Amino acid sequence: MIKKILFGFALLASVTACTDDYTDWADPQQNAQEELLSFGNGSVAAVGVIDFAEIAEGQEMVQVCIITAPTASDSKYAPEYVLTIGGRDFAIDAAGQVSVAELQEYVNNTFGRRPAEREMDATISMWLNNGVTSVKQASANFKITAKPEAPQISEKYYLIGGVEGASWDVQDTSMPFSHSGQDVYDDPVFTITFPVEDGEYWFAFTDDIAIADNDATGEWQKVFGCAEGNGNNGMEGKVARREEIGNDGSFKIAVDGDAKFIRFTLNMMDYSYKFEKLNFGPYVYEIGNDSGWGVSNPLYSADGNGAYQGYYYLDGEFKFKPSADNWDGDYECSGEGKLTQDGSDNCPAPEEAGFYQINVDLAAMTYNLVKVDNISMIGDFNNWGDDVDLTYNVEEACWEVTAEIASDGGLKFRMNHDWATSWGGNGSGDNFDNLTANNGANLNVAAGTYQFKLYLSYEGNNRLEIVKK
Repeated sequence: MIKKILFGFALLASVTACTDDYTDWADPQQNAQEELLSFGNGSVAAVGVIDFAEIAEGQEMVQVCIITAPTASDSKYAPEYVLTIGGRDFAIDAAGQVSVAELQEYVNNTFGRRPAEREMDATISMWLNNGVTSVKQASANFKITAKPEAPQISEKYYLIGGVEGASWDVQDTSMPFSHSGQDVYDDPVFTITFPVEDGEYWFAFTDDIAIADNDATGEWQKVFGCAEGNGNNGMEGKVARREEIGNDGSFKIAVDGDAKFIRFTLNMMDYSYKFEKLNFGPYVYEIGNDSGWGVSNPLYSADGNGAYQGYYYLDGEFKFKPSADNWDGDYECSGEGKLTQDGSDNCPAPEEAGFYQINVDLAAMTYNLVKVDNISMIGDFNNWGDDVDLTYNVEEACWEVTAEIASDGGLKFRMNHDWATSWGGNGSGDNFDNLTANNGANLNVAAGTYQFKLYLSYEGNNRLEIVKK
């Protein structure tokens, strides 16, 4: 049984009154209304679920309700309609149809693209206009139910095959793809980066559905491969489950001195893939509000594996980029601790301005910040006991303290009163120009009172200045 909702017939007594609610559906004249209009019954009937997956390609309009217009006593009055959902107005015709594109955009933006039925409160407003007088009538609330169109997307995906750290076992979950942690229908992108040497690499990927299916049937039908066929993938293309491909369908990547890593990116909204051959440089750069977006601060990777570290003062939003001289290929935030290169938002400001250890992993496309609450000095002068804290000088970008060294001996600097991160001499205890956090030597300092200035930025560029007082 179709449920009908009657229009309310709050008739406007004059043109002046009606123009308070008037939109540009008509252009009433400022003349007194000649007569009151009487209308017959009108109604709005809801329709079934609007499933965007079932809408034909190229279809421009979709029916969201059935309108039975009230009957005007004056046939010169022509009705025009407005559909309102959640405060947004949509043009709707007398048959109860709206634009597919506009409704789909509203549903996706309001609820996301997860293919579940979404119920919305709606009303129909009707303007009657004869060129002289306009009146407005509105229906009571009724329900529109729509279901977004999206493919099946799993929560997790796993690389399997002949790459380091993986196997051809369908149940192997040792190499999961990274994801932002958002709803997978709002962010359908998954990535994994793995090391390579020269040679050919064959692999595929699975998800929880493939694992469960294989566990039950012992078949590989749900394992994903390239839609182009076994080993016929390009650097970009489409993925499909093997039950659809009809062959082995594994991916193949050949490396000949042109990559140290392969980044494998999936977009499961359109079932597409992309491969990138990567050779990580020695530096990536932080830039942000702390310098008015004017200074590129280097972070260093000693091993060429995409893992970078540096120490800088942060005050506000920031991002990373591969070159000090330009913004090409910069890295933005795509969720807490996640990086992307698709032009998303800046990385959010830390909870408080201050000095931070900044870690970036371009293989995993992640970053994290470690607050440096203390840099302290400890050594023979205090029997390696109580730390002497330094104070951060924002203007000079250094940690400083004036302290008495009671006797000749060695000393070091450490972070947050912990030996997990400490700085000493690189090669010898007399090398103050290149301090290292890699098991550095005790720094040799003669007895006396000194001003210490410690400049920390990245491995290979840390230095200590001391001035005797």
